[in-house]
Amino acid sequence: MTTVAEAAGVSRSWLYRQTDLHFEIARHRHPAPTLPRPERASSDSQHQRIENMNDEIRRLNAEIISLRQQLAEHYGHQRADNLT
Repeated sequence: MTTVAEAAGVSRSWLYRQTDLHFEIARHRHPAPTLPRPERASSDSQHQRIENMNDEIRRLNAEIISLRQQLAEHYGHQRADNLT
């Protein structure tokens, strides 16, 4: 702050009271660390992920069909018990 105040010909106390300037000076004094850019997935990797997702969808659809059949059987047995 001292260097900036001297270069600008203003007092340090005035500079500290200017919150927007104070923030900018502090930001330049301690810049935020930069994060590495994420690597892009290769086309082979993307293809494998899509295949894995499709396999999971097929598995879940088969599970849904099985659960629906079980539910229908359960309701069928329940209905038959109520009729007797």
